[in-house]
Amino acid sequence: MSICSSSPAKQISTSAKGDKLVTVSSECIVIWDTKTHAQLHYLGSGPYGALQAAYTPDDEYLITSFK
Repeated sequence: MSICSSSPAKQISTSAKGDKLVTVSSECIVIWDTKTHAQLHYLGSGPYGALQAAYTPDDEYLITSFK
């Protein structure tokens, strides 16, 4: 998995349980483990860039929006 190093995070969100953190940049969305600081998942942002990402209240889904 790769980390988006050339684009700063423009939004950060945590899961309701606090065990995951989501960072959003214009290049990607990354899901992190808050205890180990390990990158769990990398999502590309598509051709136009990601805008936001947030977990549903039950932590079942990650909702994203793109340009």
